[in-house]
Amino acid sequence: MSLFKARDWWSTTSSSDEEYDQGCLCVSNIDNDQGGVYKIVTGSFVGVLRIYSPKPDWQDGGGGSAGFKPEDLLLEQQLNHPIIQLAAGKFVSVNDLTHLAVLQPRRLSVYRVGVIEGAVEHGNQYQLKLVYEHVLQRSSCCMEQGPFGGVTGKDFLCVLSMDGTLSIFEQETFAFTRFIPGFLLPGPVRYVARTDSFLIASSSWQLESYKYQTLAVAIDTAKQESQMISSGKRVLATWSFNMGEAALDVHVVTFPSAPPSILVLGERNIFCLSDVGKLRFMQKIDYNPSSMFPYASLSDGKVNYMVCSHTKSLMIYEDTKLMWAAQLPRVPVCICTATLHNQSGLIVTLDDSGHVQCSYLGTDPSFFIAPAIEARDINYNEKNAEMKELQRFIRASTNNEAYLTNASEDDLEMTVTVPSNLDAITLAQDVKIRDDTIPSVSVTVSLSCRQPIANVLLSIDCAPPLSATQTAVSFASVVEVTTVIGFYLNETFIPSSVTANAVATYNTASGAPRVVVREIKLPLLLVMKAVPPMKTATHKITIDTNKPPVNLNELFPDLLGMNAHGAGQAIGLQFFGTNPEKAVVTILASKTSQRYRLQCDSLDCLWLPTKELIEKLVKYYSQGQKTDLKISYIGNLPLQEYFTVVEEHFQLRIMREKHKHVLSDRAAQFRAIQRRLLMRFKDKTPAPLANLDTLLEGTYQQLLALSEAFEETEWELERTASSVTSATKLLNLLITLSHGMMQREADILEACLSPDVLIASDEQGWEERVDVAVAHMLRTCLAKAGKDLGQVATSLLTMPTDLTKFQKHIKLLCDRLAKTGHLSLGTEADSEQTEVEAEAADDESPDSVVPVDSQVAESNSSKKEFPSMVPPLT
Repeated sequence: MSLFKARDWWSTTSSSDEEYDQGCLCVSNIDNDQGGVYKIVTGSFVGVLRIYSPKPDWQDGGGGSAGFKPEDLLLEQQLNHPIIQLAAGKFVSVNDLTHLAVLQPRRLSVYRVGVIEGAVEHGNQYQLKLVYEHVLQRSSCCMEQGPFGGVTGKDFLCVLSMDGTLSIFEQETFAFTRFIPGFLLPGPVRYVARTDSFLIASSSWQLESYKYQTLAVAIDTAKQESQMISSGKRVLATWSFNMGEAALDVHVVTFPSAPPSILVLGERNIFCLSDVGKLRFMQKIDYNPSSMFPYASLSDGKVNYMVCSHTKSLMIYEDTKLMWAAQLPRVPVCICTATLHNQSGLIVTLDDSGHVQCSYLGTDPSFFIAPAIEARDINYNEKNAEMKELQRFIRASTNNEAYLTNASEDDLEMTVTVPSNLDAITLAQDVKIRDDTIPSVSVTVSLSCRQPIANVLLSIDCAPPLSATQTAVSFASVVEVTTVIGFYLNETFIPSSVTANAVATYNTASGAPRVVVREIKLPLLLVMKAVPPMKTATHKITIDTNKPPVNLNELFPDLLGMNAHGAGQAIGLQFFGTNPEKAVVTILASKTSQRYRLQCDSLDCLWLPTKELIEKLVKYYSQGQKTDLKISYIGNLPLQEYFTVVEEHFQLRIMREKHKHVLSDRAAQFRAIQRRLLMRFKDKTPAPLANLDTLLEGTYQQLLALSEAFEETEWELERTASSVTSATKLLNLLITLSHGMMQREADILEACLSPDVLIASDEQGWEERVDVAVAHMLRTCLAKAGKDLGQVATSLLTMPTDLTKFQKHIKLLCDRLAKTGHLSLGTEADSEQTEVEAEAADDESPDSVVPVDSQVAESNSSKKEFPSMVPPLT
């Protein structure tokens, strides 16, 4: 992209429903004005012919021209058919005036632009008069003009049709029609007067030259000349040049200062040939070109030309040297140079929508004179004080919520409504769970704004195994719209979250992108159902509180089911599509103590019920007010059970790598056998296949079996990834409750022991990333000695052979947290600052009770029962 821009001298735009292409622009003295003033002629595919005579008025102060005025449009006339190409020349035999040739799909017309001088102040009147026309028997593609056969003072016309015939018209008379050999698709046609030959860019990516005399005599003597010929003598090309790519445009250079040359614009190269087909030079381009035009050079022996690209750039070349580059406002399909009203060197461009622009290179003169700078001494003390004041103001503004962007007219508001009941008729589609009837819940998403917003895209993101009936909804215009999204369980493994995100993306009126995100919290009964509680289980978690136990029927009124008539001391829950013998979660409320127990045979199944129990306890005791509820976990962390879940995920990763390796070997073997068989089949002397066909069939069957095994491993890996996510979130919660961590410490722990388990890529997996993060914490903020602080050994994120170090680091992390009781990323100074902030908070409310979701918690425990902050559960 160039820093310079093409300066606008004059421009105008046609109707928005018109289209233009190469050949729809012509610059000439089309009305034969005695002053030699050139006019701009355009023709569109809807058949509208326009003639312009730009006469810009320069604004005062060097601010450029005033642009288009109504009197600049001399003529606008609607023709009956689309205009394919325009040309200006001496096409009439009775005079030497310049006429306009208009090529249409089945017609070639020659017009004279007449001028009727006005008797009043309204000026002259221009008329378009038809001189003659030729009816074409074949659909035309393009045309070329020139003194064919070496005539002087006249211009003939040549029309190339879509089926590969050249029709020659010697002014008012049809001359002959010839077939081009090997023709498939039409391309550019140019006439070389020096050699009296036609240049045709063929679909075989070659530039071919045909002599005019050769074409003229290539007819059977028994036949008469006609446009409807179906046969004739085969025409041979004088020479051909293999370009190896399609030609977009061809120009013949006939300037006195430049050697006779042929310029060909390709898709990736620019070729310059002599008029006999010898390559002079080739310029490789790294952009997508749109048009080209040569112009007269001031240097002898050089070829100057300009090229436009689809990136709105204009490049000026001298042979292969780039002399200048400028930025254009649009992508031109036609370009040429012109002298308009004694202003030479103007560049005329036309884009595909009809925007005509006359521009020039360079800059506008500036008449602004900068005033003299007043010399004065700088008071550095005042500047330092001002800088500190500004920095203080910036810090205060960024910490203040009012610093956020205020709502404007084009802000989009999104509201999400989740019903308390499930759908009466399920919306689940293509569910892979066969044993149960999977429920669904319909969530209403409403979008509203003050002013209409166009092209709003609403995306729904939910983690598997949850699915949505619609993942993307687009709105052409939004003022107030509502859509309903159905959510349901689609897979047979344990979900790690019952939340989804609704994301709306759009652009404001000024073009700025905006994103609105809302979290959708789905009910737990969407993924679990009520079952009879189990008396025994493998994994047990005991949650201790400082409040009397609550009746479970009050906490889980929507998940009672067959437990509705019980005493409220025990309920059973089971995930849909899971084994009822292993995936039943039993929640027990103690009658005598202030404890709750959750038990299940699968560790990952405990996460969502534990999270739901804590949230409902907080909601039950708060009731819109602060509460002194304290929740803690007293017991051993289920590390061995956690390691079992992680080990299963790791073994599946190893199996996946083995499948990839074997699949790669079998694919290489399959390709090698194919090459061997191909060589046998190509051999002129038949030879036995030596059981290669049997080996090929066996290898193919192995590829199919390995592909199915790889897909099954991928699905199992996704299932175990969800289990590891649930188990990791549960472990983080238990550690937080055990040590009474504040919210900031819980965030650090979650960043270290991350629950975001993605499908392992080829470079790194979840085990490696967590192992490196935990090792970093052990060497820094959880180091035994202060001297080890900051000494972090770098570790490569490569897949380990086993999880011995991973398990060791997790155990060390839990042991050191049990000894220190806190976690931070800073040094001791940061810890002291935290204590000061906590003391300041205590001084502000000395008699208040610390709420369960506050940032400050007291530690008073001789029993090691730390009041816990309940972290946000996701």
